[in-house]
Amino acid sequence: YSLIAAVSELPEQDLQATLAQLVNAELVYQRGLPPDARYMFKHALVQDTAYRSLVRSRRQQIHARIARALEEQFSDVATSEPEVFAHHFTEAGLTERGVHYWEQAGQQANDRSAYLEATSHFSTAIELLKTLPDTHAHRQRELALHIALGATLIVIKGHASADVENAYLKARELCQRLGDTPELVPVLFGLWRYYIARPRLQPAQEIGEALLRLADNSKDSALSVIACYALGFSRYQLGELLDARRLQENGIAKYTPEQRHAQLFRSAQDLGVGCRSYSALSLWMLGFPDQALGRGQDALAMAHELSHPFSVAFAGCWLAFVCQFRRDPRMAREQAESALALATEQRFPLWAAIATTMHGWAMAMEAKSEAGVAELQQGIAAWRATGAGAWLAYYGTLETEAFELLGKIDDALQALDDAQAAMARTEERWWEAEIYRLRGALVLRHSAAPEAEACFRRALSVAHHQHAKSLELRAATSLARMWRDQGKCAEALECLAPVYGWFTEGFDTLDLKEAKALLDQLNE
Repeated sequence: YSLIAAVSELPEQDLQATLAQLVNAELVYQRGLPPDARYMFKHALVQDTAYRSLVRSRRQQIHARIARALEEQFSDVATSEPEVFAHHFTEAGLTERGVHYWEQAGQQANDRSAYLEATSHFSTAIELLKTLPDTHAHRQRELALHIALGATLIVIKGHASADVENAYLKARELCQRLGDTPELVPVLFGLWRYYIARPRLQPAQEIGEALLRLADNSKDSALSVIACYALGFSRYQLGELLDARRLQENGIAKYTPEQRHAQLFRSAQDLGVGCRSYSALSLWMLGFPDQALGRGQDALAMAHELSHPFSVAFAGCWLAFVCQFRRDPRMAREQAESALALATEQRFPLWAAIATTMHGWAMAMEAKSEAGVAELQQGIAAWRATGAGAWLAYYGTLETEAFELLGKIDDALQALDDAQAAMARTEERWWEAEIYRLRGALVLRHSAAPEAEACFRRALSVAHHQHAKSLELRAATSLARMWRDQGKCAEALECLAPVYGWFTEGFDTLDLKEAKALLDQLNE
């Protein structure tokens, strides 16, 4: 009633009489008594008919009066329901104010992880801006909106969606038109996320290097975290593991809790969580399986502390990867189940795909089941459906392992061929050693010892060059086992002992247990 009274041109007595007539005619319902009464139309059709009976100019006039009354007398609604303000200002033709409130509504939806709603609000604001004069101020506002839109699109469609690329390309075009602007940083970072998922590793690495230069010049710790996160993972994908770890550790060191809100709004996830999750992968590759597990668990705990669903799903999926690296299907399954439940509930397609893939692998390993393989392949298909092409070489080796366990050697070899083709196509080298090792193990089943030995030696060489100690241990174990079976025990011992002797942790993991058991046999 208070809002109707503020907008109406009728004296209060006449207004109450008119409202009473509508109630008596059963066109509207009344709850309570003036001045605390609330009114609602009995049917939406009645509301639509009444609204359409007004000429456009009259409708705009009423919307304008409602909008101004809301601002002057009901300012609390702007905080709780900015989309109400946005609607009335837009319909009143007061576009500038409408854009302001649509942006505010998008930010508020983003803060509560209502990403579909946020995307709609940001898109509406962008379309409205196109009807306004092309001024410097409007370009700046449109730039901010495209950055916000890109971040929400990553959540609901995945990093590799063409819509994500379009949002950030438009933002980059606006940066170029505006000249020197700090908004270039989130734009470059958004494009990096698209390129790393496709993957297009060369432009991804170039963007990471550009971000690092900007960070070095600005001495901004928040920018340093972004740069370390982006360039660190780019290096990881290329198999440059020592540099990847160095950058990731720098990102962790420079991260502060004060950076959280801005990062969540601009990138949809917390980069302190991100640097920890990515460093967990690097730590395992470099031969620190226990530190890797601990770091991944720290990342997940940090995400839970933030109560930020997207960061929780992110950290949960990468922790499942670490568990898979450690060849622990039970723990991988548990992590994947949690991540999948959250990703499904929140509609995060990328994380749902990853979690499904990891859960399928775990089920295949634990139960030796066809259903597990089917789920694994379902996850990979869902991953591809987001537009992503990264990590297909790795996923192919998961299929290879599952098929081999089921005795489907031809299928295993085909999956490995696909994995190797994906590696050649994408230039993702971080898992290269394992691809060669698995090929050696498969061809050895056909007694092709010379070819198997060549594969194992290639795996050893690649892993050694990359400082990938965990993969070097696997390759050394496979080669030493073959030599043992050939009666070459001295050579086998010489191959495996120094690699195993390097390790200082992870002795309860399957890789180190198998290597130790083989060494014990060779030393008998």
